[in-house]
Amino acid sequence: QVCILLALWEAKIVFRQSQLTARDLASRLGLCKSTLSTAIMGLVGSEQLLARADPNDDRIVLLSLRLDKAWGQGQQDLIHSFLQKRSGCRSALG
Repeated sequence: QVCILLALWEAKIVFRQSQLTARDLASRLGLCKSTLSTAIMGLVGSEQLLARADPNDDRIVLLSLRLDKAWGQGQQDLIHSFLQKRSGCRSALG
């Protein structure tokens, strides 16, 4: 789930894309779309992501970050925690 959030933040900040499809996310992360489905549903269910139908094609779901202040802080905390754990693992292995 953290990788999905990071990919959406990257898309927003670096590429100025506020929405991505599951296919876009899968491509960015190098995963199959079906692999992401459960994680995406979990993030939408916990209201960390917003999902809405593409106005041009109802079969496509557009995913975006929840950017109100409280949720944005929660996402930052989650990502920060993930990165700290990851750097701790590297130090222990390194």
